Amino acid sequence: MVSTKRRVAASLSLVAALLAVAAGAAQDDAAGEAWELELAPPEPVNPLEPIEDLGSLSCRGCHETIADEWAVTLHAHAWVDELYQEALKDKRRPQSCHGSHIPKPHHEMPAERFGRKPPPRTEEEGKLVHGITCRSCHGGPDGTILGPWGAPTDAHESVKSEHFVETGSNALCIACHRTTIGPVIGIAKDFDLARLEERGMSCVGCHMHPVERPAATDDDDNPTAVRPGRSHLLQTPRDPAFLAKSFGLSARNVAGKTSLTIKNRAGHRVPGLVDRRIVLTAEALDGAGAVISTVEHTIDATAYLPLEESIDLRFDAEAARVRVTGLHHMPGREEPVPFLDVTLDVE
Repeated sequence: MVSTKRRVAASLSLVAALLAVAAGAAQDDAAGEAWELELAPPEPVNPLEPIEDLGSLSCRGCHETIADEWAVTLHAHAWVDELYQEALKDKRRPQSCHGSHIPKPHHEMPAERFGRKPPPRTEEEGKLVHGITCRSCHGGPDGTILGPWGAPTDAHESVKSEHFVETGSNALCIACHRTTIGPVIGIAKDFDLARLEERGMSCVGCHMHPVERPAATDDDDNPTAVRPGRSHLLQTPRDPAFLAKSFGLSARNVAGKTSLTIKNRAGHRVPGLVDRRIVLTAEALDGAGAVISTVEHTIDATAYLPLEESIDLRFDAEAARVRVTGLHHMPGREEPVPFLDVTLDVE
């Protein structure tokens, strides 16, 4: 049996890897046609145990639902991840990795440094076991708490911040996820260089499912006003249905042969880790459903699928339909995880 921690990805960047583009954001494909991608709900099939010492998290007193979502994410487990701790043993300067795994609050950094990887915090500045905490993103200067609303509360001073509204949140994510080190590929560089933010896309729009609910409870344990927000149960490629949405599939017949096109619909290259592997198997089917030809293709760090690009798999026969299945070989898992099984009509 693989332990819970061993199932965690080698680094924080797993959270960002292989995810689909923002919900409802139109993107132009190579032919100039716009398409929209429906966001999958956050339903991880490889759930983590809640991070230890959750009861000591002060934010949880009023934000229990949100804190409990965060507690089973890779953000919460960023420091205690066994694969991460093991990888540090081979690093000459392991402290260079700590800023992404136990960061001080981004918004407490000087304005000219905002958007860069923050320095690591000490045990006195917050429990290391909690990895990337609420304060890492929401903590502001002088004890203020930043968010999308700035709703008044007696618990703390709340301030509305541009970094929690629409595409303004990208700067927070990119600060850590642009880093390339060890097994981690800085996939946020792809998002940034392609200027996807200018097309209305965001990391949050993909990773955090939209919800409408009270964000907190008051002193009498009554829920606050219902507002639009985001689930903190981050969506990752550990969710098969979500991973499947990273690939656009179409099949057509050309000159008596069938071709399957696989397009990268993620906001960055696929994959985002050196030791992640996606194996796609395509079967050409005749009119009766019998397999007449098979093609297999592997996507990994040495043969990755670039942002917004496609690959064509060609069969040596003309098919009526094409079945595509996918296996996800992920860090910390002994067996691959099936994530895709779809049959297409050939155009």
